[in-house]
Amino acid sequence: MGSNKVNYRTVIKDKRSKQRLPSKPVTRNDEWLPALRMARTIPFGYSEDPDDRLVLLPIIEELEHLEMAKKLLKEYSSRDVAQWLTEKSGRSISHAGLLKRVSQESTRNAAAGQARRYEKLYKEAKATAERIEAKIGGKATKPSRHLA
Repeated sequence: MGSNKVNYRTVIKDKRSKQRLPSKPVTRNDEWLPALRMARTIPFGYSEDPDDRLVLLPIIEELEHLEMAKKLLKEYSSRDVAQWLTEKSGRSISHAGLLKRVSQESTRNAAAGQARRYEKLYKEAKATAERIEAKIGGKATKPSRHLA
C-alpha cells in the first residue's frame, strides 16, 4: 500500500492568503462506489446517474480532492481549503459546505464503527449464552413436556 504523505515540494501559492497548498491530491487505493440519493442536492464528489435519479455516481477526481482537503483542514482555514478545492475541482463548495460535509462524514463513520462493535459484542454474547445453556441443560436443550 502506498504512502499517503503529502509532497510539500510541489506547491502552489494561494492568491488570497499566500499560504502554501499542495497542487496534487493524494492518490488512494480505495474503490469509490455509487451512493443512494438522500436529499434534493447532489453532494460534492457525486453526479446524478442519467438512468436513475436515485443513484449518485462518484466523480473520482473530486473525491480525491476532497480527501486531500480533509487533511489540509488540519493546517489551513476552512475558507482557504474551500477556495483551493473549488479551484482544483472546478466545482464550487463553500467553507460552510465543506465543514458540514466533513462533520457529517465523521459522525457517520463513528456511528458505523460503533454498530460494528455492537454487532461483534452481540455475536460473542450469543455464543457464550449458547455454550452456557448447552453446559447446564438450558431451555434450548431440554425437550418440552407439553409437546408429547
